[in-house]
Amino acid sequence: MGSNGDLDFLAGLTTEGVKPLSRVEWDLGREELQTLRALGLRYRKVHRVALDGTVVTHVVFSRDASLVDCYHNQFEGTTLVKTPEVIRSEGEFFGFPSCCVESFIATGESHVPNELSPQDQSLLYHWACPGCRLTPDLVPRYRALWSDQVLS
Repeated sequence: MGSNGDLDFLAGLTTEGVKPLSRVEWDLGREELQTLRALGLRYRKVHRVALDGTVVTHVVFSRDASLVDCYHNQFEGTTLVKTPEVIRSEGEFFGFPSCCVESFIATGESHVPNELSPQDQSLLYHWACPGCRLTPDLVPRYRALWSDQVLS
């Protein structure tokens, strides 16, 4: 089960167009899905298969229904594995800078030292690569939405 704080933050980032598509890695209830719809977001449940055979439900959402459908069509029923192709595809869907995605693939880990403060890095849903030129432009938008959420 996930956190409503995470859902609210992701929904805000997606509604504001900071992220083209977002995913929560747990099933959502009727009320949460109605909230996404009220925000103008389209959503679909995506069923994936864990390595132990367990079927897990993720929910993806976006302002763009075609992105939701494309993600669903690509990943529905697939095994949860992180190949370079899957990482690149998901990175593109979620709006991660491609340099950060390639750094993650090359190093095999997400905690490579970078220039962001720990507070700014903790707001993001990707790990900024060393010397990233794109992520610093995203941070103020994430920070503003986080502040709005905390204050409301």
